[in-house]
Order: sequence, then C-alpha cells, then structure tokens
Amino acid sequence: MVFSLPALRTTLRATLSVALIAILLTGCAGVGVPKEISEPQPGYIQFAEVRANPDAYKGQSVRWGGLIASLSEEEGNVWLEIIELPLDKGGRPIRSEPSAGRFILKSAKDSSFVIGKEITATGTIDGTFSGTIGKRPYVFPVIDSVIYYTWNEQNVDDCDLWPYQFYPYYSPYPYHSRNPRTHLGIGLGIYHRR
Repeated sequence: MVFSLPALRTTLRATLSVALIAILLTGCAGVGVPKEISEPQPGYIQFAEVRANPDAYKGQSVRWGGLIASLSEEEGNVWLEIIELPLDKGGRPIRSEPSAGRFILKSAKDSSFVIGKEITATGTIDGTFSGTIGKRPYVFPVIDSVIYYTWNEQNVDDCDLWPYQFYPYYSPYPYHSRNPRTHLGIGLGIYHRR
C-alpha cells in the first residue's frame, strides 16, 4: 500500500486534532471555579488563628468559606455574615464539619448571594466588627473580598473518581462524592443526579 505525502499529512493532522480535543475535554477541575478558589494559598492562615488575634493578621490574604447566614448593605458594599466551615481540597465548604465561628465578607452586590448558600472567597483581613449572634456579643473578623465563588448543587466535586462512589455500588469508605454520576467515553461525560 502506497501513501502519498499530502494524504499522510491530512491523516496525521486529523489524528492530532482529535487527540488535542480529547485532551482538552478531559480534566478534573470544576468548570468555572477560579484557580484562586480551587487551589490553596501558600502559607494558609487558619480561621481559628485569626479569630484569636485578628490585629496580628490585618492585611494578610486568606481563603475561607462557609454558609451565608445573613447579608446587609453597609458603606456601599454588601456585608455577608458567613458561618465558617473547613474547605475540601477543591475549595468547597464541607457542610458535615464543625464551624470554628463566623466572619464578615465585604463584597460588591451580587444576585448569587442567597442565605444558606455555600461560598468560598479570597481576600485580605480588614480588621474586626463588633456585632451579635442572636443576643450574644461577637467579634467578627472582616475580610475584604478579592475573589469569591458561590457553589450550586450542580457544581462538580473535586473529581474523587473512586470506583465505589458510583450508584448502585456500595462504598466501604465514609468520604465519597456528594453527587453520584456515571461517566461514559473519553473526554465526554454524562452524569445523572438522583
């Protein structure tokens, strides 16, 4: 069998194009999640450290998350009261973990801010705010938001693609994906939410 050079180039070009598209379509990162949210910052500062001594950390960058407890407009910004929760390896708050307290996130107004919704933000520590939780006085660390991300039920988890997490299989491990799904093909995925 004899191949002509133009035909070989065309075949090679088509094969490389398909391979490139397949590579681009595969990946584990959640679509649309900013890198600053999905990747931990170097020198991670724990919420409990700042809560104990907020003035020592003023002006430093943090990446924290949790649940939106309330929101109000102050000084031309939206102030979100966040119930702090630890973050998973992709930056999403873990609802099953205990909270170490609450903080205020100052940000521009956004329609995605809904009470009870998960949020992760990066920003700088801007001091404290004295308020109350119920009738109890509380000193909130205040974060001036740089980047934030509100999570939806449909957000892809961190690609914990352990074979036992998929329905109807039993997982002997207590930590698995919140959204069981079935994946078919290379680079193409179809998932079904129960």
